[in-house]
Amino acid sequence: MRIYLFYICLLSILFTQWAAAQNKRLEIPVRLGFDQMYMAPIGKDGLVVFNKSRKGVGKGLVEYVFRKYDQDLNEDWTITSVVKRNLPFIDYAYSAHTLYLLFGKAQSRNYQVIKVNVSAGFSEKFDFFFLDKLSIQQLAAVNNDIYIAGMLQGEPSILHTNLILKKTKILSLSFKGRAYIESLYLDTLNNFVNATVVSLHRGETKVLLKSYVKGKEVRSIELPNEKDKYLQDAQVIATENDEQLIVGTYSQYSERRAHQGLFVGRLTAQSELKSSQYYSFNDLKNFYGHLNEREQKRIARKILRRKKRGKKEYPIQDKILLHRIFKEKGRYYALGEMFYETVRVVGGAFFTPRNFPQQRIPREWEYSRAIGLGLDKNGRILWDNVIKLERVKVPKLYPVAMLKPNADSSCFAYYYLDEVFSKNFKESKEGGEIKSKALKTLNENDEVRENIRVQTRRWAEDSYLIWGYQRVRNKQKGRRKVFFVQKMRFGEE
Repeated sequence: MRIYLFYICLLSILFTQWAAAQNKRLEIPVRLGFDQMYMAPIGKDGLVVFNKSRKGVGKGLVEYVFRKYDQDLNEDWTITSVVKRNLPFIDYAYSAHTLYLLFGKAQSRNYQVIKVNVSAGFSEKFDFFFLDKLSIQQLAAVNNDIYIAGMLQGEPSILHTNLILKKTKILSLSFKGRAYIESLYLDTLNNFVNATVVSLHRGETKVLLKSYVKGKEVRSIELPNEKDKYLQDAQVIATENDEQLIVGTYSQYSERRAHQGLFVGRLTAQSELKSSQYYSFNDLKNFYGHLNEREQKRIARKILRRKKRGKKEYPIQDKILLHRIFKEKGRYYALGEMFYETVRVVGGAFFTPRNFPQQRIPREWEYSRAIGLGLDKNGRILWDNVIKLERVKVPKLYPVAMLKPNADSSCFAYYYLDEVFSKNFKESKEGGEIKSKALKTLNENDEVRENIRVQTRRWAEDSYLIWGYQRVRNKQKGRRKVFFVQKMRFGEE
C-alpha cells in the first residue's frame, strides 16, 4: 500500500513540474498610460521585449532597453540602444537570427533601423533619409536588405535599401488603374521577398505576384481571372524542386465583394502557373459547421437548387482574412477568419428629412467563424474544419484565431474578452465542444481586475503566446500593474 502511495505522490509531483514547465509567465512592472512595451516573437529563438527607459541620454535622444527571453521565458541578455526622440517605433522584421526594428515619423524623411543579433546579444544602428510623404505599411528584411511597402505621394510603392551600402531605390510595380500592396513577406526557404499587388482597372481586379532578391526583381506574374471567378488576393510558399504553392481568394464579381472561395495553384521554377483550381466555400465539408443542423440543411437545399437550375453559386455573404500559409511535417496549412462589416445609420425615416440622405457609418467588424484547411504540395485540399467565433467584434481587422495541426488531434484557439477559447478536432471530423477559460495568472491568490490590449500569436512547437497589460490584485502583496507574457499550450483545458 505504501508503495502505491509513493508512486501516486511521485506521479503527481512529476505532473505538476511538467505542467509548470509548459505554462510560463513573464511580468514586467509598468505605469499604465506612461510605459509602452513592445514585443517581437521570434519563433524557436524565443522573444524580444523592448521599451523606452526613463534614463536621460542627451538632448533629443531616448534610450531603448531590449530583453531577450528563451522558450521558457528565462532572460538571456539585456542590451540598450539610443534612438532619436522624435522617431517612434513603426514595425519589425525577423530573419536569420537577426531582428530589424524600424523607427520613423509618418510623412517624414528621417528613419533609423536598429539591427539586433539575438544570438550574440548586440545591436547596430543605421540612419536613413527617404522621400517625403512616405506612409509605411509593411516591412520585410533579409541579409541587410530592407524592403518597405507603403504609399508614396498617393501611389503604392516598394522601397529597397541596403544597410551596408546605404543605397535606396523604388522598385517597379507595373500596374494599371488604382492599386494597393496586399502583402509583403519573406520566403525563408530561398530568401525571396514576395509582394502581392492588387489593382483595379476598368472595373476588374488583377493580382500581381512579384519576388525580389537583393533589390532585384526575379519574378513577376499576373494571375489570370476566369468567368465569374475574379481573384482578390494571393500569396505563395516554397515547396519542392524550386516550385511554389499559390493560395488566394476569389469572388463571383469583378468588384471587391464577398469572397466565394479559394484559388490554389502551383508555380514552377520557370514562373509558369500549373494545376490551378478553384475551391468554393460551399463545397467544403465544414464551412457551415458553426451553424445548427436546421440552418445547415436549409443552406444545403439552396446550394443544390442553384446547381440544378444552372445559376451562379450560392453567394457567400462575408470575406475571409487569410493568414500566412505555413508548412509543418510536409503539409501546408491555411487559416482565416470569416468576417463582415456591421454598420449603423445616423438618423432615420422619422428624424431625417427626405431630402437629406441617411449616413451609414462603419462601426466594427464581426467575425463569424475561423476555418482551417490542410493541403498537399500540389494544392489539393485534404481536410477542412471550423470553429465558431462567438460575438467577436473588433474596430480594426486583425488575426484572432490560431491553429495547431496534428495527425491525431488538431486544435483551434483564440482569445476574446478576457477568455481563451479552444476546440480539439481531427481533420474533417466534427470535433469536440468549444471550451473556454478565463485568462488568469499562475498565482492562485491573484485576481485579474482588467486585461488591456491583449494579443495572441502562435509560437514554437505546440505553444502560443498571450501578452498585454493587466491590473492585478493579490490578497497578500496588494495591487500591481504589469506587462505580461504568458506561454500556453494548445489543447489544454
